[in-house]
Amino acid sequence: MPSPHSSAIRSTGRSPPSSSSRARGSLTTACVETADWGYGAPATLGFLVAGLVLGALAVAHVRRHPDPVVDPALFRTRAFTAVAPWPLSLLVVSMVSGRIVRALGERTTAITGGLCFAAGPMWWLLLAGGDSAHYAVEFMPGLVLAGVGAGLYQPVMFAAAGLLPARQLSLGSGVLMMSRQGGSALGVAALVVITGGAARPGLDALRAGWVFPAVTAAFAAVAGAALCTRVRTGDGETRTAPGESRESGTDPIRHH
Repeated sequence: MPSPHSSAIRSTGRSPPSSSSRARGSLTTACVETADWGYGAPATLGFLVAGLVLGALAVAHVRRHPDPVVDPALFRTRAFTAVAPWPLSLLVVSMVSGRIVRALGERTTAITGGLCFAAGPMWWLLLAGGDSAHYAVEFMPGLVLAGVGAGLYQPVMFAAAGLLPARQLSLGSGVLMMSRQGGSALGVAALVVITGGAARPGLDALRAGWVFPAVTAAFAAVAGAALCTRVRTGDGETRTAPGESRESGTDPIRHH
C-alpha cells in the first residue's frame, strides 16, 4: 500500500530531493569542510566523488526525460554557454582559496582578487570589438579573470566578519549578505542605465558598461588594502580573526 508521503508527492506533482540537489550538497560540503577534514581525507574525497557521480546521474536523467526541468537544448545556445568560464573559474579558485590566503595573507589576497576582477572588463575594453572577434582570445580570458577575482575576494571579506565582537557577529554577517545582494541589484540597474537599456546594446554601449565594473572592482581592491586582520576589543585586548595565528592568514573556506 502506498505511503501517505508517496501519495502526497503524486498529488502535488513534487518529487523528493533530486540527484542535482544532492550533487550540489555533496560538492558544497566537500568545499566547505575540506579545511577541517584535509584535502586528501576520505570524507572530503567521498563527498567529492559522490557529488560528481550524482551530478552525472542528474545529467543522464535530464537528457532522457521527455519534459525535463532544465532543457538540454539550453546549453546548445552559444550565447548562454559563453558565460560558463566565469562560474567554473570561481568554483575552482574558491576550492583552493584557503591555501592561497595562507600563502599570501588576507590583505594581499583581497587586493589581488579586486585587481583580477577589474582586469576582466579591462581585457574586453582593450581587445574585444569588431565583427571578427574571436571568443577564446577576446572574451573568455576576461570571464576567467573575473571569476578568479571573485573567488579570491569574497571569501576573505566574508571571513573578516569574524573579527567583530561576538555580540555583533550575526548582525555583521547579515549586513554583508544584504550589501552583497543589494549591490548586485544596484549594479545591474546601473548597467542598464549606462548601456541605454537596449536589448542588444552596441559595442560603444558595451564598452561604457565594461568601464563601470572595472572601476568598482578597483575600489574593491582599495578596500581590500585597508583590511585589518587584528582588532582591539572593548576591554583593550587585541585579537585576530578566528583560526588565524600571528604568522598565518585566516582560512576563509573554514570560517565562511
